[in-house]
Amino acid sequence: MKFVRRILLSAAAVTAIGIAGCGGGGGGGSTEAPASSSPPPSSGAGTWTVRVSWEAAQATGVYGYRLYAGSSASSLTSTSGLLTDTNVDVPISTAGTYYFAVSAVDVNNVESSQSAPISVEIR
Repeated sequence: MKFVRRILLSAAAVTAIGIAGCGGGGGGGSTEAPASSSPPPSSGAGTWTVRVSWEAAQATGVYGYRLYAGSSASSLTSTSGLLTDTNVDVPISTAGTYYFAVSAVDVNNVESSQSAPISVEIR
């Protein structure tokens, strides 16, 4: 789409925060691009929150964003409706590798192509 510059979704912008069990604090970490990945430490069963952030589109007419997620980079689905902020917390209940991409949406509900997916490993 001409109205949107490519949205940059970088691995450095993804943070995973783990909370293990009732009342226990889990470890946190972030993925760094490319080889210095540091996912949260193993904590067994638990719940994690992945904070995904991206740079705002600079083009005029951008109304919001759609976040896509999935366990395969080639099969991402929308996680929510239209987002107006450039970061979102995504709850994760199962350890594994997750992929995220974002697109921009203009005032006419025309959506850009998705950004290149990034991944985060939850263990």
